[in-house]
Amino acid sequence: MEDGQFYEILYHFILLGCFVDITIVAVGKLKENYLLEGMADYAARLRRRHRLRLVEITDERVNENLSPAGQKAVLDKEGARILRAIPAGSFVTPLAIEGQPLRDDKFIHLLRGRPSLTFVIGGSLGLGEQVKARGDLAVSLSALTFPHQLVRMLLLEELCRALGS
Repeated sequence: MEDGQFYEILYHFILLGCFVDITIVAVGKLKENYLLEGMADYAARLRRRHRLRLVEITDERVNENLSPAGQKAVLDKEGARILRAIPAGSFVTPLAIEGQPLRDDKFIHLLRGRPSLTFVIGGSLGLGEQVKARGDLAVSLSALTFPHQLVRMLLLEELCRALGS
């Protein structure tokens, strides 16, 4: 991605009114009211101009003494559920700590010419290799570590900013 394309792409999306079909697949059920309220606000903004689906995948129980093999088994089970939830033909963006860091001015570039986007947010153990392999571009929203529940709201906020919603 090249610097300086942010405004060109933003112009394209806002002035041309491009519709984007957005799916966010996340592991686990969100329960915190303050996050649900924040997400509802951002989701309502996005839904004015775009289609937005929020899909929650059942998470596996994880204890703190889980062996590496146990962790892999959890990631494989959650990964299979995630892969089934990804719409066919969608550009898939796993959010992963090792993903490409994106600044605000580069986030919009990800959306260019893509009518269908799927963002994938893992659970407490992250994402399995099969999900990362299915991804078209893994990204990291920040060098900081956030709870996966909070990442949902942060992603919606960034989508609102990028899509002018």
